[in-house]
Amino acid sequence: IAEPILHFDAETQQTRTYYYLSFSGMCGWVQFDYSPASNVVIYPEQGLMIRRRTPGTLTLASSGPLKQVASTTYVFPGNNLLGVYNRATPVRLDNLNLAAAGFAGGTSPDSADLIRNFSPDGLSTTTYFYLNMTGFEGWYDIGYQPAGHVTLSPGAVFILFRRSGTGLEWTLPAQ
Repeated sequence: IAEPILHFDAETQQTRTYYYLSFSGMCGWVQFDYSPASNVVIYPEQGLMIRRRTPGTLTLASSGPLKQVASTTYVFPGNNLLGVYNRATPVRLDNLNLAAAGFAGGTSPDSADLIRNFSPDGLSTTTYFYLNMTGFEGWYDIGYQPAGHVTLSPGAVFILFRRSGTGLEWTLPAQ
């Protein structure tokens, strides 16, 4: 049983599923409908998710130098699956530069843009928003607990939900 890789396209709000096929002499990357996928381009800022079907941990490695300058990513309205891809150290929510980029804060999670962070085991998510209320500005979880100190590890994937009908350009801080 193959372990599918989920690739979310924020612009179309569609998810593509890929897996490695090895059957009767055929092998290679294919999409869920068996069409070839080896030529699909996945950009560094796009997050991927692997749906594990087998027990145990999986270690992924990347190679090559870290990008020494900040990277700009376009965030579309709706869900965006993003990754922390150009860092060797964790980054705090306070240091993501999202509010400066136009990430919409609000007086509640129902009125603000959201970040959903996956637990390391992939079984749960925690939702954060930027509270924009005099005297309480900053990152909070949906239980209104301060969360600016929460960190995203290098390689972490998170969902950014943009409520507005317009996108924004976000610069992920460099190392």
